[in-house]
Amino acid sequence: MATTAKWKDDLQSLLTTVWGGTDKIASLANGFGAISDKIDHDPVQAAEGSMLGDIELLINFATAPTAYIACYVIRTVDGTNFEKTTAGTTEFVNPQTFVGNFVFDLATGSQRAIIRGVVLPPDDFKLFVVNNSGQAADSGAVIRIKFYTPQSV
Repeated sequence: MATTAKWKDDLQSLLTTVWGGTDKIASLANGFGAISDKIDHDPVQAAEGSMLGDIELLINFATAPTAYIACYVIRTVDGTNFEKTTAGTTEFVNPQTFVGNFVFDLATGSQRAIIRGVVLPPDDFKLFVVNNSGQAADSGAVIRIKFYTPQSV
């Protein structure tokens, strides 16, 4: 019997706002980094424990950006202690945690950028972003993750 592969996801329960509005990414200055709160990623839960994620950044630029915002996944193995990263600086970022850049049109206004197919760790994690866009993030910037996993039926 043939096996068919498909994506297992549930948009309502899997689309999670990591940061938004007046949270840590709001007004993030160019050249600085910010780290999210812990993202629970329990492999027993339906949405949690997913193998992959699309990380989306919604942002508005009053002045056109000249580059990108980098994204890293910071892990914990024991559920408490995370890899060394310091918000406000990129000094301690482990290059092995890099997952991609949010790339933008060099224009003003609202923009959406997605880093697709990020392999997620099998435990809790945080996101760390470094603003290299040449502009400060606006106060309404939001980062979300859509979790999903391939399954065979």
